[in-house]
Amino acid sequence: MTVRMPTGIDFVGARLHARLGRLAEAARLDELCRLKSVPDLARELFGDATLVTAVDLQRRLVLEPAYELGLIARWLDEEAGSLVDWLAARYLLENLRVLVRGFATKTPAAALEDHLIRMPGQPLLEAAKFVQADDAAALADLIPAKPLRQAVRQAAEAYHANPHAFYLESALDRGYFLELMARTEALGDEDRAGVTDLLTQEVDIFHMMLVTRGRFQYGLRADTLMGFHVSGTRLDRERLSSMLAAPDMPTVAARAVGAVIDGLPQGDVDAVMLEVLAWHRYLRLARSALVRHTLGLGMVAGYAAIRRIELANLITLSEGIRLGTEPDVIRRRLMPRSDVGAWMKSGSESARV
Repeated sequence: MTVRMPTGIDFVGARLHARLGRLAEAARLDELCRLKSVPDLARELFGDATLVTAVDLQRRLVLEPAYELGLIARWLDEEAGSLVDWLAARYLLENLRVLVRGFATKTPAAALEDHLIRMPGQPLLEAAKFVQADDAAALADLIPAKPLRQAVRQAAEAYHANPHAFYLESALDRGYFLELMARTEALGDEDRAGVTDLLTQEVDIFHMMLVTRGRFQYGLRADTLMGFHVSGTRLDRERLSSMLAAPDMPTVAARAVGAVIDGLPQGDVDAVMLEVLAWHRYLRLARSALVRHTLGLGMVAGYAAIRRIELANLITLSEGIRLGTEPDVIRRRLMPRSDVGAWMKSGSESARV
């Protein structure tokens, strides 16, 4: 049980705004892309040249925001702290995603170990037990967080009918998001208003990926994918069903506008384009929450979201440096992406992130 030490939102806000000034964004990312080695990147980020491999550096990169969210949760009152605790559980979810994928693909446990990150205050996850589980129900029993465990149990039948890792990963996501929505609903009116747009956008990115990946990439059944829907977002069951029934990606895009993407893209629409546009909307909403809710939980949720984008950028950057990719190529892969404006019809919000 988390021990809370409520200090007031003024204290939390001051800490977060100071940290925002040190984030790797804009010109800072330009500089980092020009570095020649992973140790150089580690030295620039942490003053630590002992992180010599990309795996070592990425572990450190993930641990920083996970630890930070756990600390912030202790500074907040019960309902707000509970939500932030669950935002920190996102990092447990990523470990579990590696393990259930390993179970589905029969990957040796030793090959999974390098991809697991031991989170502060979280139980040790033993890869061997996960990959050796007899079935999806036994796999679920190994999951420490109840909402995630229950969701995987509920997906066991779909998985055994068609043993595809996407079902297990989607079950984990659905369990995470059901609990996220429940903790959001438990907030007071002001805090709930401050976080709802941003958090439901993340759920709707998951919904859209049921379409772009589950339906179009993997060819999974629409009726089974509908079973992973999470209520309470802009993509309600009717709209998600229509996206799953769409004949092509441009039709998916048209049905997603105003819910999970800000405007209709032009040109050759594909899954990558739609997912990038959805994450751009997420980043826009995060920045909006920071500005509009400077003395509320929206500020904390916005900060956590921006830190998540920073983490994704730095992992992409470290992989690019490791592979010797040209700086300009690396930079074009980082959020916000410079090519998004060219994808959008004039007047779209996404072009102005």
